[in-house]
Amino acid sequence: MKNRTILSLSSLAVMLTVVFAMACNKKFDEPATVTDPGVTANKTIKELKTQYPTVSGEMKLITEDIIIRGVVVGNDRTGNIYKTMFIQDATAGIQIDIDATGLYNIMPVGREVFVLCKGLYIANNANMIKLASRVIENGSPVAAGIRQIYVDSYIKRGKLNQQIDTVIVSSISQLNNDHQAMLIKLSNFEVAAGDLTKTYADTSVNKANTNISLQNCSGQSIIMRSSGYANFAAVPLPQGNGTVTAIYTVFNTTKQLVIRDTADLQLKGPRCGSGVSPTLVYKTIAEIRALGAGATIPANTGIRGTIVSNTANEANGNYRIQDGSAAGIQLRFPSFNPAFVLNDTVKIDVSGLTVDLFNGDFQINNVVNSEKIGTATVVPRVATVAQVLANYANWTSTVVTINNVTITQSTSSGTGINYNITDATGTIVTFIRTTMGYTPPASATSITGYVSRFNTTPQITLRVPADVVGGSGGPGGGTTLLDQNFEGVTTNADIAITGWQNIGETGNVKWQGKIFSSNKFAQVSAFSSAQPVVTSWLITPAMNLNATTNEVLTFKTIDGFNNGATLKVYYSTNYSGSGNPSAATWTELTATIASGTTTGYATTWTNSGNVSLGSVNGTAVYIGFKYEGADPASGTKKTTTYQVDDVKVVGQ
Repeated sequence: MKNRTILSLSSLAVMLTVVFAMACNKKFDEPATVTDPGVTANKTIKELKTQYPTVSGEMKLITEDIIIRGVVVGNDRTGNIYKTMFIQDATAGIQIDIDATGLYNIMPVGREVFVLCKGLYIANNANMIKLASRVIENGSPVAAGIRQIYVDSYIKRGKLNQQIDTVIVSSISQLNNDHQAMLIKLSNFEVAAGDLTKTYADTSVNKANTNISLQNCSGQSIIMRSSGYANFAAVPLPQGNGTVTAIYTVFNTTKQLVIRDTADLQLKGPRCGSGVSPTLVYKTIAEIRALGAGATIPANTGIRGTIVSNTANEANGNYRIQDGSAAGIQLRFPSFNPAFVLNDTVKIDVSGLTVDLFNGDFQINNVVNSEKIGTATVVPRVATVAQVLANYANWTSTVVTINNVTITQSTSSGTGINYNITDATGTIVTFIRTTMGYTPPASATSITGYVSRFNTTPQITLRVPADVVGGSGGPGGGTTLLDQNFEGVTTNADIAITGWQNIGETGNVKWQGKIFSSNKFAQVSAFSSAQPVVTSWLITPAMNLNATTNEVLTFKTIDGFNNGATLKVYYSTNYSGSGNPSAATWTELTATIASGTTTGYATTWTNSGNVSLGSVNGTAVYIGFKYEGADPASGTKKTTTYQVDDVKVVGQ
C-alpha cells in the first residue's frame, strides 16, 4: 500500500507539473470548434472607439455592457504580429492585445468574434487605439494583453470563413484614424528604389523591426513595418509594382502598414516609369480627345506619337505629342519625368487616366509609364494666323508653320516674355520662357511651333531657335559672335578647341569633353583628383563687342552629385588670351546655373537665361567659366560635377 501511495503522489505531481507548464506556455494550440457563441453585438466598433482617450498613454475602463462583433483580419500566424490580433466590422477596426501566442489556432483570419468589452480598457498607445487589460508597472497603470485564462470570458468565437471587406484606398492622404486596424488595399505601389536590395526584416541576432518604404507612381509613400521574428524576415523584397494589402496602423503621426504574410504584396508588374505593357491596345489621339473632358480612358489603352515640344520652353514634366491622326495632346508626368526631347517617337500607357482641361487645353495628367521607340519629324500644317485662330480648339498640341511674320514684344513676367506674331491675316501670341534663352528677331520668313491655349487666349509655342527662319532685325536677328556646342571635342580627353583656353589653375584639373545620349559637352569635377584646392577655367576666344550692341550670352548647365563646389561665369576685357587667368580682372555675370542635384545627375539642362553683355565694351572680351572645388584627403570635399553646353553670344 505504501508503494501505491508513493506512486500515486508522484503521478499527481507529474500531472500538476504538466498542467502548470501548459499554463505558462500561454499558447493556443487546439483548433477552434465553437461556432455559436450565443451573444449579439449591441455596438459597432466605430461606436466603441468614440469613447477612446485622445492623449497617448491614457486608458479608459469600459463599465458598460458593450458587445462588439468583428472578423479577424490579422493574427500571429507568421510571427509578424505578436500577442495581438486585429478585427474589423463594416464601420471600423480595432487592435486587441492578448498575452498569449498561437492565437491563429483558435482565431484564424476570417473568424467571427464577439468581444464583451465590460471590464476591459480602451487605450491610446501612440495614437493607436486598442482594447487591453491593465497592469501596474513601476507604480503606474499601463495597458497590457488580456491574460490567456480570461480570453474565453471576453472573446467569444463565432463562425469561420466569414467575408472580409478590404477597404480600397486610392491615396495615402485619404488614410485617417477611421482606417486604423482595418485591412486596406493600395494599388500601383512598389518598394522604393533604396530598399530593393533588402529583405522584409532584420535577420541578424538582433531581429530588429524594419521599416520598408513603399511608394506609388505619383510619389506618395508609406512605411511598411515588419518584425525580425516573422517567418518571412529573410525573404527578398519583391521588385515590381502592384497591389499592397495590409493592416493600417499609426505610431504618433506616422502612418504604417503591417502585412500578414508575403502574399499581401502582389508586386509583379512593371515598375513606375519602366516602360509600357506589350498588351496595350492603341488608340489615336483623336479618339482620346473625342472622349471629352473629364472622361476616364479605358483600361489597357495606349497612344503613340511624336514629341513636338521642347522642355526649354515648356513647364517641367509637360510634353506635347502629335500622331498620324493630325491630333495632339499634352501629357503631364508629375513624378517620373521621362526626359523626352523634340522629335522622339514614343508610346504611352494612358490606362485609367483622365482626359482633363488645363487652362482650356486638353491634357492627360499623372502619366507614368512610357517608352521611346525612335525619332521622327512631324510635317507642320501650313496655315495663316486667321486659320489658327479659327481652329485652335481642335489644333492644340499640333505643329503649324506661319509664313511672312513680324514679331513684336508685348508683355513680360517673371518666367518669360509674350510676343505678338503678325501676318497679313491677324495676330497671335507666343510666350517664350526665360529658360529657353532666346530672343526672336523683328521679322521672319516663317515661324513654326505647336498650337496651344491659355484659358481663352490662342497661342503658338516655339520649340527651338531654328523654328524661326529668315529672321532679321531685333535682338534675335543680329550677329552671332560665338556659337560653341562642343560637338567637335574628343570625348574623355582634355578640351582643346582653337581659340579656347582650358586651364587647371590650381590642382591641374582641366575641363574634358564628354558625351551622353549622342550629345557632346564640356565637363569638370574635382572628384578623385586628391587635390585640396581645385580651380579650373574654360575661357572663350576674344570677341569684339564694340562692333555690336545689346549682346546676349546664353548657355546651359547640368550639375551632378552636388556637394558644394561652384561654377560661376565671368567676363574680362584685359585678359591676355593665354596663361594665368588670375593676372586679369574678371567681373562676375548673373546667370542661372544648375544646382541642387545631390544624388546622380540632373535629368534636364538648366538654361542660363539671357545674360546681358550690353554694358560691356571692348575689342577683346573673354567669357570665363570658373570651377572651384576641393578633394582633400580629410575634411570637407567639394567635388560637384558640372556640364556646360551650347555657349552662344549674339549681338545687334
